[in-house]
Amino acid sequence: MSPMGKKTVRWIKPEDLDERMSSSRNILAKDRFDQPVFLFENDFALRWFADKYPDVELEEKM
Repeated sequence: MSPMGKKTVRWIKPEDLDERMSSSRNILAKDRFDQPVFLFENDFALRWFADKYPDVELEEKM
């Protein structure tokens, strides 16, 4: 394991998930409860994702 630096984390509902949503600006992962999460490089990447997928609800749990 290696450090990743600061990322913006958002959870996504499993039923909304499409692996094609992953890009060079985000990483698709799973949390310790096996729930899908996106790790976004920065706030710009998060806004870009939200603009591209307006019907997908991302949740901030922290």
